[in-house]
Amino acid sequence: MGSKLRRSAQFTLLTIRNGQPSGLQNVTLQTNGRFDVDDWVPLSALTTTADL
Repeated sequence: MGSKLRRSAQFTLLTIRNGQPSGLQNVTLQTNGRFDVDDWVPLSALTTTADL
């Protein structure tokens, strides 16, 4: 009674350190059941339009 993904699904893990958000990591679940995990990115490395 299981189901299979029809297309890839992506989600983002948020890392918390000392009660504060510290980084992001994208994860993609492929239709064949494989997880593709991107490198962890510290929030300090991200740029927003407010920073420009």
